[in-house]
Amino acid sequence: MSECYLRNRLNRFLSKKSALIITLVLIVFFVGSQEAFADITYGTGNYSGYYGNSGVITIAAGAVITLTGSVIFAAGSSFIMDSGSSIVCGSNYPLTITSGGASTLRTITLGAGGGIFLGRASAAPTYTTNNTITCGGALTVNAGGFPLNLNNDLNCGGISINSGSSVTVTGSPTITVNGNWTNMGGTFNAGSSTVIFNSTITGRTIRTNNSAFSTLTINGSGGYWTLNTNNLTAATL
Repeated sequence: MSECYLRNRLNRFLSKKSALIITLVLIVFFVGSQEAFADITYGTGNYSGYYGNSGVITIAAGAVITLTGSVIFAAGSSFIMDSGSSIVCGSNYPLTITSGGASTLRTITLGAGGGIFLGRASAAPTYTTNNTITCGGALTVNAGGFPLNLNNDLNCGGISINSGSSVTVTGSPTITVNGNWTNMGGTFNAGSSTVIFNSTITGRTIRTNNSAFSTLTINGSGGYWTLNTNNLTAATL
């Protein structure tokens, strides 16, 4: 066997091995390092797991994001749901959104037990709703000194407003709460909203942190709420 033949075989082997290594590196980069991209846009599809980046996360116009498991969208900057987009889930999978800039929430519809958690990145975000939000679980506005501007109806399994953060209502939407209202050091600015506590079971609690309601309605035969607060104030009860 000639030396030239052996050298050619060796070069072919090394060439194939190098191509394989490069391919594997690219796969690891694209699959395991979503945060390497500054801005990412997501379209219609099934989603489960963690989706994070250092810049803006956009849900494309008209896209339908279907949760098939717990989902975390973690944007270093803004989280934007473009016009006509929605996030849906018929099961109890939770949705977590963290961002560090002006963020827009449109239609979100989650099933029984599917809660929504809003948090902050290194910078404080501002969340603003542009469509109705429905979730079987609780809506949690985490601690961290940032606002949720509520412009539309909200129907949820509970509300939690944590230290330093706020929910500020614009206009006169209806907020239906099917569980507990827990204000742990945050602020609720009621605007002209109507808050409806709606339950047919006992064991519910209301903690206002001295934030007043505008119009407050208690619904549900057999429902029972315990006031864990010194003051419950409403313009209309």
